[in-house]
Amino acid sequence: MSDQEKRLFYLFEWSDVVTDTREQFPLDDLDLAMSIATEMGIKYPVDLQSGTPYVLTTDFMLTVNQNGKQVQIARTVKQSTELEKKHYHC
Repeated sequence: MSDQEKRLFYLFEWSDVVTDTREQFPLDDLDLAMSIATEMGIKYPVDLQSGTPYVLTTDFMLTVNQNGKQVQIARTVKQSTELEKKHYHC
């Protein structure tokens, strides 16, 4: 866990509205993940040999009490310089 992730984790743990924090949570609904990528104009990453889509993860999956309802919110932590880098071929 990076220092940034650690700091954010502690903030989530101290929050009164966050009821559960999960780390490196798999985004295993591939249809939804691929649909979101398409809507954003991003080619979803796949294994180049087999064409099999990768299961991506998010840094944190939070369960949050929002107006008496439990909702899930995904959060990813990146430095702004990391957002500009390409990590895989599209």
